[in-house]
Amino acid sequence: VASTGPTRIIILKEFRTHTQRTQLMKQFHELIEVLRSRNTLRCQAGIGPKFTTVEDAQISYKYAEDALEVGKNLYPNNYVFDYEELILPILLSQ
Repeated sequence: VASTGPTRIIILKEFRTHTQRTQLMKQFHELIEVLRSRNTLRCQAGIGPKFTTVEDAQISYKYAEDALEVGKNLYPNNYVFDYEELILPILLSQ
């Protein structure tokens, strides 16, 4: 877990299978629901593709940012956005 500013937190979480990715999305939904219920903060999460090297971590972070940007515009009522689910709209937005 790292902070890149007063309004942004980065969480690196390992997953190896699609099932683990689905569980990760569920965990993010639950975490954000708890944060929203206790605060008036508007919390959202972008999930990038898995990575195996430090260099790939930077790319995954960028893709998670892309998923967050495109996802919140397309689905403003949602708050967890997965790059793999939004790859086509992300590519079309560039």
